[in-house]
Amino acid sequence: MDVIETNPVTPVATDLADTICLEGVLPVAWAAMPAGFTDHEFSAMHEGNLMLLNAIAVIDQPQAHDGDESGLLHQDMFRIEAKLDLLTSLVTRLLDKYALVPPLASVRLTARQFLWHGQVLPAEPGTSGIIEIYVHPLVAAPLRLPARVESAGVALLSELPLSMKNALEKFLFRQHRRQVAEHRSSR
Repeated sequence: MDVIETNPVTPVATDLADTICLEGVLPVAWAAMPAGFTDHEFSAMHEGNLMLLNAIAVIDQPQAHDGDESGLLHQDMFRIEAKLDLLTSLVTRLLDKYALVPPLASVRLTARQFLWHGQVLPAEPGTSGIIEIYVHPLVAAPLRLPARVESAGVALLSELPLSMKNALEKFLFRQHRRQVAEHRSSR
């Protein structure tokens, strides 16, 4: 994923929530909001998202090379547990439906909105749905975020539970920090 210096669909950032983002060319799809989507189904979707973001945090966490043995053991056990959770989740999703990864698109995800180029989200303004974005190359499951299309290239994320909102903000911060570091090292 590259840091994109200029993005014609990106409005001027007004605060930190719009500045900290995941930006790049990623697989993304749009699904219309199913009729009668229940609170239980929303909760299950957000639980799946939390598991996914926690697993990505573990995958991206660097290995500690020195320090307290018990701390290292605890860290290793946590990593193994999170990887098993991810594996279980992925197998379940594969059994539920076997789908191909959607096409790549130039996108920008913040804690409040999703911006894209082209016909990735074919919905009309005012349409509610679920954005499925594959945010990590080693994880074959999408982050699923409910949103409402505002205009061509702009969708506002729906209100998320606090735990999901916090996890998304932490994920975006880590990805943004990584993109900035990669951009600086490539100079």
